[in-house]
Amino acid sequence: MQALALLNHRWFFECARALAVRVVRESPQDDRIDFVFRVCLGREPTDVERQILNDLLVQQRQCFANNTERAKMLIGESDDAAPINVREVAAWLAVTRTLLNLDEFITRE
Repeated sequence: MQALALLNHRWFFECARALAVRVVRESPQDDRIDFVFRVCLGREPTDVERQILNDLLVQQRQCFANNTERAKMLIGESDDAAPINVREVAAWLAVTRTLLNLDEFITRE
């Protein structure tokens, strides 16, 4: 129940959106999965984790490849004056929402 509440909460969505924008703007394209994993979980992803996130990212990129309007609807308007690739941010939003909903992120052990 907690995962559903967090996944659908507006504040949590905004955090994931901001993180997706940060990933696209601040990290090199070939290091983005490792970057976001370190930011969220403070460690490097395993090969299996990296592959799962990469597969999700590829799937989301395909979903938004020809649908800029859908991507704009999903991520909303940017407060920042700097332009962003809305399709890429929308794809990364799925990845950041996934990471922010991991038990490892939510629960401190």
